[in-house]
Amino acid sequence: MSGNNEKSFIRGYSMLLHSLLMWMFFIATASTGLNILIPGFAAKNALDATGLLSVNTIAALIAVFVSIGINRVAMAYGVKLVTIISLFVGGIIGMLGLGVVSSVAGFTVCAIAAQCACNGYSNSVTNNLITNWFPRTRGRMLGITTCGVPLAVLLVIPQLSKLMAQPGGFDKVVFAMGATLTVVGVISIFWMKNKPEDCGLYPDNKPFTEEEKKSRLLARASAVEWSWGSILKNRTAWLIIVAFGLFYIACTGFSAQMVPYLIEFGYTQPEAVGIMGRTAFFGLAGSILSGVIDSRFGTKISCVIYAVLTTVGFLVLFISHDRAFILACVFIQATTMGAVANLIPSIIMQCFGRDSFISVNRIIFPGIFLLRSFCYAMVAWGVKNLGGYINTYAAFGIMCLAATAVLLLINTKKVQEPEGA
Repeated sequence: MSGNNEKSFIRGYSMLLHSLLMWMFFIATASTGLNILIPGFAAKNALDATGLLSVNTIAALIAVFVSIGINRVAMAYGVKLVTIISLFVGGIIGMLGLGVVSSVAGFTVCAIAAQCACNGYSNSVTNNLITNWFPRTRGRMLGITTCGVPLAVLLVIPQLSKLMAQPGGFDKVVFAMGATLTVVGVISIFWMKNKPEDCGLYPDNKPFTEEEKKSRLLARASAVEWSWGSILKNRTAWLIIVAFGLFYIACTGFSAQMVPYLIEFGYTQPEAVGIMGRTAFFGLAGSILSGVIDSRFGTKISCVIYAVLTTVGFLVLFISHDRAFILACVFIQATTMGAVANLIPSIIMQCFGRDSFISVNRIIFPGIFLLRSFCYAMVAWGVKNLGGYINTYAAFGIMCLAATAVLLLINTKKVQEPEGA
């Protein structure tokens, strides 16, 4: 190892910027940005926007199962190769393709490409990159990288909206996004390194102590590979899937329908959109603070604080539907939304070890997101049967209360071993 690691570890810190960009790309191309892309494609090609939204839901479900294979490839060949290929697929097919196709079938191909690609350059894969480079300080570092989620809402989405309003705006938007992903993919060939050891550096810029080695922070090579059977029989894996799957249902349902929720209470659409934009600042604070708490006081404490806050944020709606409580729900949820993306990889690594992360996460992550995919159906059912968005959000509080109870059962003090290890 090099003796001047302090100077050369700039490569490690640059991985934080890379991961932050991946989260921004995910939000812009496969999440919040769909509020711009779907209506724009529909208007350009005289298609029904509602039907395209249904297509994208199917694409997201397909991507959940494709992510299993993506993580398998990352295990065999490293996160760098998966990230680069995914950026090319997402940029060229997922985004640039939308400027060429004009039918529902063509849109379906592009939507599937975009949703699958984001699982290859963002979500679990970029989290694995950060846990490789920063196993000890992963909480704080993941808190920084997932700031890309609210930053995309704050910085990228408004610019895309302005571009869309110009003549030929849709083609300009998809070209800008597609070209950006492709160029970053090319740069990543020279920028990314799978692990600090690949360029003669230590994780966190310092060697592991004997105590850390004994605690399996640096896991044995023989324990890296977890079989499907071993994970599906593991109680801790199931507790993480159920707890965070339920939290993600509430989190996604909230973010996807925030504007209709505020309009139902009496805000105009411009007012509701303005409030949604301001929530990005709360998301930034939540992401950073959850990471700091994670690194300083432990992953479990950070997760419990998140769980309690997000549960209370929904349950306040049982107290009153006055404006103060309506807005309290919005801003509390906006704050905790910035935390959930970094707490999941942190608790998985805490429970299973650094070198086992990608092996275990290839199954836990799809499990969480499979539960998450039901959020839209749950919101639709709640609006129809519970009397509107406000009552639906209140019901989310009960679901989060159950998720909190499951979370408290997770043992983060013992590193899990595969059966027979």
